Amino acid sequence: MTENLKRKLEKIKFDSKNNRIVFVSGKFNIIHPGHLRLLNFARSCGDILIIGLLDDSFPEIVIDQKSREEALHGLEAVDEVIILDAHNLSSCLSVLKPYAVVKGAEYSSVDNLEREILKEFGGKLIFSSGEARFSSRDLIRKELLSNKYTSMNSDTLFLDKHESSLNKLKVLINNFSNCKVLVIGELIIDEYIYCEPLGMSQEDPTIVVSPFDNKMFVGGAGIVAAHLVGLGADATFISVVGNDQTSKVG
Repeated sequence: MTENLKRKLEKIKFDSKNNRIVFVSGKFNIIHPGHLRLLNFARSCGDILIIGLLDDSFPEIVIDQKSREEALHGLEAVDEVIILDAHNLSSCLSVLKPYAVVKGAEYSSVDNLEREILKEFGGKLIFSSGEARFSSRDLIRKELLSNKYTSMNSDTLFLDKHESSLNKLKVLINNFSNCKVLVIGELIIDEYIYCEPLGMSQEDPTIVVSPFDNKMFVGGAGIVAAHLVGLGADATFISVVGNDQTSKVG
C-alpha cells in the first residue's frame, strides 16, 4: 500500500468519527440497475459508503479508471472512492476497519477473503438480497454486437412480392432528378439531449441525469423535403413558423 493511500484511508477513518463505514469493491465497468440496487442497499447498512474501485490492471476492464471513478462519484449514495490494485484490498480493510463489507448475493456461496480480515476487528460481511440480473460484460458485448452491420439476403422477397426489381428501383430513383415537388406541411425541429446518469431520485423512482450535449435535426414535413432533394428532385417547401429562435434563418 502506498503512503498516499494509507493517509487517505486514515483521514477517512478519522473524519468518520462515530459513523459506521460501509465498504463495497468492484470493477463497475458500466453502472447498471444491479449496481444501483447494491449501492443503495449498502448505503442503508451504515452512515458512510466507501467504494474500492479496482484499477485498470484487473482483467475484463473495458472502461478506463478515471471514467469509472467519475461515474461513481456522481452517485448520491457514494461518499468516497479509493483505487485498489491486486494486492492492497486486505491492507485497505485493515486500515479502514469498516463496520461492514457489502457484496452481491451471488458471492454468498463462495469463499470471501474479506471474512477473515473483518473478524480481526469485529466487522460484518453482508450480502445483498437482490438477484444479480445484470452483467457489465454481457451488456458491453450486446452493445458491440448490435453495432455490427448485417447482410440483408431477403431483399428480393420484398421486391418480388410487389412485382418489382432492383432495375425498376434504379430507374425510379434516377427519375427523381426530373421531378419538381412542392411539399406543404409542418416543420418540426427534433432536439436530442445527451445525458449521463447521476443516480436515483429520492423523491420518485426515476434516474437523475446531467445533460452534456444536444443536437437538433429537421423533422416533420421538412425532412420529407430534404429526402426528396437527396434523391435529386427539385423540391420547394412551404410551411408556417412561429416567432421564436428556431424560426430565424442564420
